[in-house]
Amino acid sequence: MRKTLLSTVMSVALCSICLGAENPQAQLAKRLGPFIAADTCVVVRFDPAAIDLEGTQKWIAGAVKAAGVKDAEKMIAEINEKIGQFNRYLGEVRQAGAMDFGLLLDAPPTEPIFVVPLKDGADMQKLSKLLRAGPEGGEPRGGEQTEVMRGALVMAGNAREMERAKTRKAADRPDLAEALATVGDYGFSVVVMGTPPLKETITEEIKQLPPELGGGDTAQVIAKIKWVSAGVNLPPRAALKVIVQANDPEAAKALQQQVQKAAENLKQNRVFAPLVEMLLPKIEGDRLVSALDSRQIDTLARDVLGPMLASARQSAMRAKSMSNLRQLCLGVIMYAEEHKGELPDNLDQVIDPYVKDRTVLVNPLQPDRKVGYVYVKPAAKINLIKKPSEQAMLYEAYDQWPAEGLAVGFADGHVQIVKDEPSFKRMLKPGE
Repeated sequence: MRKTLLSTVMSVALCSICLGAENPQAQLAKRLGPFIAADTCVVVRFDPAAIDLEGTQKWIAGAVKAAGVKDAEKMIAEINEKIGQFNRYLGEVRQAGAMDFGLLLDAPPTEPIFVVPLKDGADMQKLSKLLRAGPEGGEPRGGEQTEVMRGALVMAGNAREMERAKTRKAADRPDLAEALATVGDYGFSVVVMGTPPLKETITEEIKQLPPELGGGDTAQVIAKIKWVSAGVNLPPRAALKVIVQANDPEAAKALQQQVQKAAENLKQNRVFAPLVEMLLPKIEGDRLVSALDSRQIDTLARDVLGPMLASARQSAMRAKSMSNLRQLCLGVIMYAEEHKGELPDNLDQVIDPYVKDRTVLVNPLQPDRKVGYVYVKPAAKINLIKKPSEQAMLYEAYDQWPAEGLAVGFADGHVQIVKDEPSFKRMLKPGE
């Protein structure tokens, strides 16, 4: 999670850095300054006025069609539904009095706080309910607390973090001011400060960088970084800029070499190769800078975004199918527990009394099938199955063995992907 603010004193620094221009980051400094603390290490800002979600919908639709994605119209309809829901939500939030949105994260192990600067006459009760409910609507989620303070509505995950928000002291952070000033006029911006506590937490969690990040000792690499900033504009006027501030020019060169090693590994994935090539940073003194303009992003959309969306959609449907199988497995096990180990003869005996949701019978990967899963009743009572983790009893219905494998549910309740059909058939009758 992340955060957005700046101290009142910092606004002066920002304005001077930006040659006196009252840009969005300087305005942000004035509105959110009271919340920036001495140990704030991550700032995230989102400006809903800077995005055109209807234009984004059209842009994505064009990108998906241009990429020749299978079932493009269906995918576009699903994306439009989600974006439309979010657009309506943003409209309600802004109408209730929100100006922009920020997340602040202090040095670990604290939780982030969500800060929403308010317009005059804001409807605090409505805004609080909207923020706690989220774009999906419904009843507000439990746990989160909201309170108006210092000209903003603040939301924290629990009472302890809300108390921290109330008592936090604003600090003059010229380092953070400098990083925020580099972001510029982007609708979405992120700044991560390389503070000692944050670096310590990262190195404790990740001692060695994975090959996708160039490999090597994590502490040695991140010791060269002061801060990282990024700004993003959504389509149709898409833009991206990332800046890594190194300690000095030599550190910048070393970081560029690290990025190049990472790029060589990432390029092995043909989907990501064009993106990696375009994002390779250039050295500007003691900084690494990557930037993409609208034309480059349009090219990436055609070559990368379409296939990525198709892959993500397929993964999401597979995850949903596996979730359905887990619920069905649990229902079968619950039935057996209430019938002295006897397993049900069919799924109808499980759905209404235990699962209570007939939609889990539909496999999103095969929505035309009325029942997308096959139940095979094991011969033994469930408590007599010798190796329940190897006894398959539910699986995705299929006509031909799918190239990506089959999701299978087992008598111990776990679900996994089985890659080849011979192994799957042995799992239906383990021990034979």
